[in-house]
Amino acid sequence: MTGKKRCVIDASILLDFIEGEIFETLFSLPLEFSTSDIVADEISRSYTPSELRKYGVEIIALEEEFILEIGTIQAEHTELSPNDLSVFILAREQGSFLISGTAR
Repeated sequence: MTGKKRCVIDASILLDFIEGEIFETLFSLPLEFSTSDIVADEISRSYTPSELRKYGVEIIALEEEFILEIGTIQAEHTELSPNDLSVFILAREQGSFLISGTAR
């Protein structure tokens, strides 16, 4: 155990750090990061999943039941994307903090 707080990070935060050219700075924070494979795919033009892992980001594939839950939740909350919901569900299941720039 590293003593770092575990958190799930969404694409908007990762993309903001990339756009601001301070991506590496994100990983100097005293946090352990994970994200969904859906989000990793979304930002893959900037950083591949392999590169994210080198920075210490754990990429987690959601189980089928959670993929189905994304569809159920999105039917009621159309303003949320599957990517948003993937990290929400991941954070909920891990009992982790969710770091998101999505204001909804």
